[in-house]
Amino acid sequence: MKAWMVCLLALSLGLSACAGGGGMQVATFTPQGAPTAAPTGETPTRAVVAPTTAATDTGLIRGALLLDELRMQDALNGWALGRVSGQPGALLLRTADSGYTWQSVTPPHAAGESADWYAWTSEDVWAVFSDLKNGLTVWRTQDGGTNWDGVRIDTGDLPLDGARVGTLTFSDRLNGWLLLHLPGEEGRDPVALFKTYDGGLSWNRLTDPTGDALPGVCAKTGVFFLTDLLGWVTGDCRAAIPGLYLFQSGDGGKSWAQIHLPDPPDPPGVFDEPANRCAALPPQFFNPQEGIMRVTCKITGGVGERSWVYRSTNGGRDWSAVALPSAGGNLEWIDLLHGWLISGPGDDGMHHIQVSEDGGQTWREQTPVSWDGRLDFITWTVGWGLARLDNAFALVKTTNGGQTWEQIPLRWVGP
Repeated sequence: MKAWMVCLLALSLGLSACAGGGGMQVATFTPQGAPTAAPTGETPTRAVVAPTTAATDTGLIRGALLLDELRMQDALNGWALGRVSGQPGALLLRTADSGYTWQSVTPPHAAGESADWYAWTSEDVWAVFSDLKNGLTVWRTQDGGTNWDGVRIDTGDLPLDGARVGTLTFSDRLNGWLLLHLPGEEGRDPVALFKTYDGGLSWNRLTDPTGDALPGVCAKTGVFFLTDLLGWVTGDCRAAIPGLYLFQSGDGGKSWAQIHLPDPPDPPGVFDEPANRCAALPPQFFNPQEGIMRVTCKITGGVGERSWVYRSTNGGRDWSAVALPSAGGNLEWIDLLHGWLISGPGDDGMHHIQVSEDGGQTWREQTPVSWDGRLDFITWTVGWGLARLDNAFALVKTTNGGQTWEQIPLRWVGP
């Protein structure tokens, strides 16, 4: 792509500069070829895939590097899920310079169009990929992606044809969970839940899709565990059944019980009206006591869609709702008080970034932008955005809380 075309793309996204010769959509890259015991009665399964190291190749290729998901660990280090435009397969990427340079650290034998990962630190990461033709494998690196160990999970008689991997999450270095979505009838999303007690060396199946621990109705939106015992599974029932799919476990995921949130202040009786359809996203906790959870409902009677953030200050025992200014859009929080919501486009054709400093009680609008995307903040001032406008993509960064954004020219080094 010509440099002047790249600058035009940057201007169309409303970014502040086209600097350093870098450009949107075009990225230059060089390919580089004492543990908790399992409970009595549960048989750990372990099939270790040989450790791997990426081979080196000095060939130079040009392509469009697109980032689909971003999770920064600090001001310099972060991980992302990306892909090359026009090429199949998801890539796991790492940066150590605030997002300017990305190294593909995808495990050499991992494949699939999607993946999930959990970064305990910038060096210690677990990952799982969606291609299940050779079985379900969870990968772990403890050196930032240079070397990976893979453990193949014994899935028994579960049908992997048509299955897809879901959330991979850990409460500490030893205790982790993996949600596997299995094929089902329309309106149903049967799942199996696996757990590791030893940092991923072995995995145990806790629930079955045919059991009643986690009912198969509704699309599961994810799983989150605050401790090795306390966790939640959430779902989207807007196309299935009335009410809210929210199940809680107090024994590490072996048994589950549906819990009921208090109604939001307006309109009343949202969860009791059979015609309403609601969805919840997994909780996000900032410390052992403080966390948030987003809930969205399609409400009958001409009300339309509404969204709330539920807040807990006692480790998830109690929740209270605060209305969000928009039912749609991407929501980002760094603690119980500070959050951002990007929504739109509005009547002016622009997307609006709103910020709250009081837990969602009030919202202040930032300068509108022409692009939509996901935001990822590490402090009240420093954050990144995966900006999209039509078919154009850019990685952008702010150092003033989202008042202004700058494009980051992408350079990719990887296999």
